[in-house]
Amino acid sequence: MKNNNILIMNMFGIAKRAGKLNYGNIVIEKIVNHDAKVVFITVDASDNTKKRYNNKCIHYKVKYFNKFTSAEIAQAIGQANVKVVAINDWGISKKIISLLVEDN
Repeated sequence: MKNNNILIMNMFGIAKRAGKLNYGNIVIEKIVNHDAKVVFITVDASDNTKKRYNNKCIHYKVKYFNKFTSAEIAQAIGQANVKVVAINDWGISKKIISLLVEDN
């Protein structure tokens, strides 16, 4: 794993401890209510899940990424079998996005 990916996983852990990270079906509600600042959909999520969350993010103009595996996210937040996470804090979201842009 690249150094920036490790930092991003650390940011996921910080967001979880701060109560600024949601996962699972609650993410749809956070997107609709404009609480989600950035959404991460795992690359190993089912096609139906990817389509559902991609469409919601596009419709409600929420940034989203298909980057990490569910194992990476599960290790970062301490929750098994997670396919979608949303960050609900601008500061953490900006930092993660800057690390992703820097990585590419």
